[in-house]
Amino acid sequence: SQSQSQSQSQSQSKNQQYFDYVVDKGLMDALMCDEGCNLEKYLGEVRRILKPNGGKMILISYKLTSSMKKFLSAGNEDENENEKNKGSNNETDVSFHNGLQWNLDIETKSNARVSFSVGESI
Repeated sequence: SQSQSQSQSQSQSKNQQYFDYVVDKGLMDALMCDEGCNLEKYLGEVRRILKPNGGKMILISYKLTSSMKKFLSAGNEDENENEKNKGSNNETDVSFHNGLQWNLDIETKSNARVSFSVGESI
């Protein structure tokens, strides 16, 4: 019955196991090569399993393209603008996407070929 299904769903969400960290070393790069790939769904699933308010996604990829930075920055332009106005650290680009606050292309960890970025659940 529908009420039993809802009860099971609520029970499963209460018993949800969360992860402090998710490490993506090249998976997003590979997914971007597939025209049918749904990066929104991928990030949604990552966000679903990350510990709320503080779980981190570590993204290690080939140098982030401007289109990928734009994609990760999409979704909350007002928060992006507010963060810029706070005089945030120039070392990273701070952006928000799908419930994750991104520090993109962290200078101290990235180089000419590899981008190291961290998304934190908010």
